[in-house]
Amino acid sequence: MLISIAAIFFLLINLFVEVPPIKPVYFFTVLPFILLTITANSLRTIILLKVFNIRMGLREALDVSIVTTTCNYLMPFRGGAGFRAVYLKKKYYFPYTDFTATLIATYLISFTLYSLLGVGSVIFLGLGEGVLNLKLLLFFSALTILVFFCILLGCFLKSKVRGCENKYVKYIHMALTGLNKIILKKDIFTAIIAVEMLNLFSMIFRFYLAFKALGYDISATSSIIFAVVSMTSMLINITPAGLGVREATVSFTSKLTGLGLKAGALAGILDRFVAVSVVGILFLLTGYSRYAQAYKKRK
Repeated sequence: MLISIAAIFFLLINLFVEVPPIKPVYFFTVLPFILLTITANSLRTIILLKVFNIRMGLREALDVSIVTTTCNYLMPFRGGAGFRAVYLKKKYYFPYTDFTATLIATYLISFTLYSLLGVGSVIFLGLGEGVLNLKLLLFFSALTILVFFCILLGCFLKSKVRGCENKYVKYIHMALTGLNKIILKKDIFTAIIAVEMLNLFSMIFRFYLAFKALGYDISATSSIIFAVVSMTSMLINITPAGLGVREATVSFTSKLTGLGLKAGALAGILDRFVAVSVVGILFLLTGYSRYAQAYKKRK
């Protein structure tokens, strides 16, 4: 189903927009980085569970990551997170409150990294080209301020949360509780940052390869900006896997960096097409593997 959706989506775009010929070598070079993204998500789950002394194997974490990503492609508002929460609750008795706390805490760590890298990349690109893109600089600066404001607000409200029925205050308290648990364990905190950087690294190369495959000249610094914008677009995740939202943000960023709306749209759609196809194949393989294991146990 996912592969069919990806194929139809790409064909529809091809009808309305002239797509440059893409060399087959692109699909082989981008594959390791898509697999790296899935692996990074798996490692994140393993590391966060260690905070609560829960051990999960890499194979199981990979299966969970593949199914979670598939659910994200089929359901809005990151429906895959819901699947992961239910799975961990049923198998490991992992409380939903702890899951929510670690999820929000991870977002705080991620967005802090992405926003700071975004500011640094825009400044570095401006120094190299002699022109500072004020719109992108303002966006990443605002995101940085927003993240730190949320953390400071949470610290202020933490002592006053008892007896408070406001759900937003409770979410902030849960996020800070999860963040505190992660930071207190330096090895876990360092591992989370490493995984987030690994995830960002794979996305940087995915965009670099996508633009190059379409015949557009793009610098490494610009690739960082596109990757960061793509990752932060999950803030507006109102469609399945941010479908359309992510492509729109990449397109506008492409226009701001001088490549044009079309270049960004095509690069975002090409990366989406390949990612959905790969996840769809992996989902089928995972389902078959699980079925084969269950069949052997019955025999």
